[in-house]
Amino acid sequence: MITVNVEHAADFHGWRAQARELLNAGIDPSHVLWQVSGIDSDLFADRNELTALSTEESPPCDPTIRSTHTVPRSFLELAELVVCHSDASRFGLLYRALWRMTNGDADLLQRATDDDVYTLTGFAKAVSRDRHKMTAFVRFRRTPGCHHEHYAAWFEPSHHILRLTSEFFCKRFSNMDWSIYTPEGSAHWNQAELVFGPCGTRHDIPQGEAMEQLWCTYFANIFNPARLRLDAMRAEMPVKYWKNLPEAPIIARLTREAGSRTSQMVAATPGAESKYTQSALYRAEVPLQKLDSLAQLRESARHCDLCPHACKATQTVFGHGPETARVMIIGEQPGDIEDLRGMPFVGPSGKLLRSILTQLSVDQSKVYFTNAVKHFKYTPRGKRRLHQRPSAGDIDRCRSWLTDEISLIKPALIIALGSTAARSLLGRTVKLTEQRGILQRFGDSAQVMLTHHPARILRASNQLDRSRLSDQLADDLGTALSHAGLLRQDLSIDS
Repeated sequence: MITVNVEHAADFHGWRAQARELLNAGIDPSHVLWQVSGIDSDLFADRNELTALSTEESPPCDPTIRSTHTVPRSFLELAELVVCHSDASRFGLLYRALWRMTNGDADLLQRATDDDVYTLTGFAKAVSRDRHKMTAFVRFRRTPGCHHEHYAAWFEPSHHILRLTSEFFCKRFSNMDWSIYTPEGSAHWNQAELVFGPCGTRHDIPQGEAMEQLWCTYFANIFNPARLRLDAMRAEMPVKYWKNLPEAPIIARLTREAGSRTSQMVAATPGAESKYTQSALYRAEVPLQKLDSLAQLRESARHCDLCPHACKATQTVFGHGPETARVMIIGEQPGDIEDLRGMPFVGPSGKLLRSILTQLSVDQSKVYFTNAVKHFKYTPRGKRRLHQRPSAGDIDRCRSWLTDEISLIKPALIIALGSTAARSLLGRTVKLTEQRGILQRFGDSAQVMLTHHPARILRASNQLDRSRLSDQLADDLGTALSHAGLLRQDLSIDS
């Protein structure tokens, strides 16, 4: 029997390197015992490396085994999840599947009913669920007494997911120093480097932060007793995580009061039906903290996760331009390039738009560019990320950021590119074909024009349509800027 060590419990790269050596040596899975270095080390006497194994200890190598092996990318993606599972047989099970795939059973992964494939798939799903829970239920608290701003969190995963999931927090909280402690290990980020350390305890995490009291007040006020479904709640938020959530102490009380609160809601007299007005674009609720500048608003939006797809995006792509801009141009959402660079309108659509503005002699440094939705929504296709159109819910959840941008900038002219921007701006669905190119009043002093999004031009099936749509966009932009007195020398922040 050959004992093979991996460095840590979720050591995918170590397993992959060792598995490659074993395959090249023609070692059958039944002759391999996998273990994590430092765990149960006293149970095994044999610590020889593969190269030091004697002839008697090593099974005979098959000379027909090739020195290189090819497996589907899907298997490596599966293996990266499986090694994080807590089952001790995971490494051996993966190597057995790899052995079978490279020894005449190449289509193994396509047979979902195979025992090995079924077990591996179940392991991967369990790890994925655990990672989702971690991204949802980690709660950072500010660490008191530090010479700089630092936050810490405690989490108890079911599997070895800390290393694999920490990259998510590096992207989401890239501008914050933080530590995540688990019973197995810890992760530490200093805005530049991710370091893994020893395990921690719940006592490493500060308690009773003032912001949590505010959060509990907010949670209690948005709790809807009529929609309480305890089974669904436990399925999405298992009880094991409750003790680490700041809102946990009030969940029991809210649950007990759900019945009486629902009855009160039913018995209450409904108020007058509200009607849509353009003034409804501005927030009706009292903000928790007054934001007096774009810089404050941008910093607040950096941590937004209202949209389900926000966690997949690289970063929030906020608006860009001067706070005293007289022209605001609103697009749909950031694309792949914008998501990576953190700037709006720098991809293919943005380049087309900016070229038209250049033809119109517009000083673009005095224009504020933004999007209706601040996170890139996409569908992965291999290494590519294909644009996915935002849903009505995405638009509505993100509208408050656009509302605050308009409130702070107070532009004289707003140009909405495409139906998504139009819906976000007006709060309703509009037919672009009917309202395109028409200047309308907006609020007390602004004007708004709806027109094509440059992406529609790029997606046109033939050159004739591209030329027609491009001319219409240029005409609409020229008309809007001209009527607002904002073309050429008139486009001045100080005027």
